[in-house]
Amino acid sequence: MQRSVSTTVIQPNWLNTVEGDSVLKRLFDPVTSKRIEFGILEKPDLQINYEEVSYKLFFIGKSGADKTRIVAELAGRTVSHQDSHGIHKINIYWPTKIWDKIILFRLQCWEAGDSGIKKFSHILPACLDKADALVFIFSFEDNNSLIEISQNILKFKAKETSQYAIIVIGTRYSIGKNLAISFNDIKEFENKWHLNILKLPAVVDSQHEITRVSPILNSICELLWVRDQEYILKQSFDKFNLKE
Repeated sequence: MQRSVSTTVIQPNWLNTVEGDSVLKRLFDPVTSKRIEFGILEKPDLQINYEEVSYKLFFIGKSGADKTRIVAELAGRTVSHQDSHGIHKINIYWPTKIWDKIILFRLQCWEAGDSGIKKFSHILPACLDKADALVFIFSFEDNNSLIEISQNILKFKAKETSQYAIIVIGTRYSIGKNLAISFNDIKEFENKWHLNILKLPAVVDSQHEITRVSPILNSICELLWVRDQEYILKQSFDKFNLKE
């Protein structure tokens, strides 16, 4: 299981440059100033040369852990506080600069309510089918939500799902606030599972949504990109050894 990475391949401040800002504007509706909700057959017209990559992410977390709200927030959509019924899918387009190339990530975000998964046997297999990553969501205000992630990781490992990248996002994080999950709890979890927890802080009214979500989206994209490059390198190395 790979450790989550901090952005070292992706240029973290690229969206603040003239080039990055011009690309980012293509994702926003100039009338509403909100991100465009692209349909299944739609994608942004960046009007530049770029490479597009696509990944499927399945969001997992106990009821009340804010899965639906987090997916909506990462996509720049209206935040929902209702429990999910059936399967929900949202495509998030996120532009990045990796080395000297612009890469447009298409993150296919799938999530389903706990009740639906338990009631209908087809939902979990559909969400897991051809998934690239499992995104576990917990709340810093609920210690049990983090404990449940450890239980789920063990369950998925038992099913030999090691091909999935593992991503963990903690919500309702606030510096200086007395949270149910302590710094030591986080370090113990990270050391046990060899990954880094991504933290989505509590909402600040004056903060622009891109400023809030870009560190999370950059980290997710970089983890998936690095994993694929390592796989390609391994495949090339194996082929070279076979020729020898």
